Amino acid sequence: MFRSGMTFCRGRCYANSRSRDHSENSRMKQSYILLVCAAALLSTGCRQSPAQNEGREGKAALVLDSKAALGREVFLQHSRPPCSQCHILREAGARARIGSNLDDLKPDIERVRRSVTDGSGLMPPQADRLTVEQIEAVAYYVATVAGKTD
Repeated sequence: MFRSGMTFCRGRCYANSRSRDHSENSRMKQSYILLVCAAALLSTGCRQSPAQNEGREGKAALVLDSKAALGREVFLQHSRPPCSQCHILREAGARARIGSNLDDLKPDIERVRRSVTDGSGLMPPQADRLTVEQIEAVAYYVATVAGKTD
């Protein structure tokens, strides 16, 4: 049986230096690939996820503070149905056409708060589904970003 990295000549076994070099190169390549992957993973932690950047197609992204970020999360996920299923709001990537186009309407905080709490037209009230903090956050978020991503 021949083993990798060994050369047999006249019944003697000689270590093949070429295969040793090859295995060292292979280890170096593996280390390099691991280093590149680690750098890529670390660098993606500094960027926004696709979901956070959705709807901003080539525009300068708005910087959201923690209250606006919570409001965005409520807008996209926590209300029932989610606000994004009915409204248009470019910053959130919402393109539905059932409810108001919030980018055109540019509502103030009080108007959003009242609509979310009590409902408006076909929009169901969310007071029993969302906390006061969530209602305040979504009102702040919509009033802050509506019409601002032109």
